Amino acid sequence: MKFEKLVAGCLVVGLMGSAVPFVDVNNVPAITAKATEVIDSGKISDTISWTITDDYVLTISGEGEMPVLVSDDSSLAGEDTDKRGWKGSYFYKIETVVVEEGITSLGQGFMYRMNSVTALSLPSTLKTIDVGAFQDCWSLTEIDIPDGVTSIGTRAFGGCSGLKRAYIPDSVTTIGESTFSGCKQLEDVHLSSNLTEIPNGCFFSLLSVEGNYYS
Repeated sequence: MKFEKLVAGCLVVGLMGSAVPFVDVNNVPAITAKATEVIDSGKISDTISWTITDDYVLTISGEGEMPVLVSDDSSLAGEDTDKRGWKGSYFYKIETVVVEEGITSLGQGFMYRMNSVTALSLPSTLKTIDVGAFQDCWSLTEIDIPDGVTSIGTRAFGGCSGLKRAYIPDSVTTIGESTFSGCKQLEDVHLSSNLTEIPNGCFFSLLSVEGNYYS
């Protein structure tokens, strides 16, 4: 009997000695997400500016139309003059592009060969998409053009070899030649019902298209 009491006493002392200290939850420091930092910035025009943050997000803000950003004599297929201020050491690291409300057009060559971009956000204020705006963005897999856009330029998505799905709203009335040329993985396309014509080479080199093709 004495032995059992002795063992029980030892167990109580051992448990008390290993007790977890009391923690006042009211004094625990809050855990906050690390704020992003701007690592580069500049202006496209007097009314439109851009920033790149350290999570490699390119944000376009301001209002109005973008000017021509990449120009040449052969619809971006040959030598070009590039006026994009963000085409520096971070260019091929940019993974997300956000165009904020207030922007009404995407200039020629806006995202030309930005082939690391996988995510894209476009504003409801957008009206026009110029020549080659998304040309050769290999990593884009889908794109939704916002309602309100009325025209899409030649080769706007040309060479987007990873593109699988595209939505063109009924507000669009004109698209340029070779709009989806070279989009070899494109499977699902919604085209505006208000298009007046499907221009030459619009879907050149497509392997197959399923879903809502000419709706």
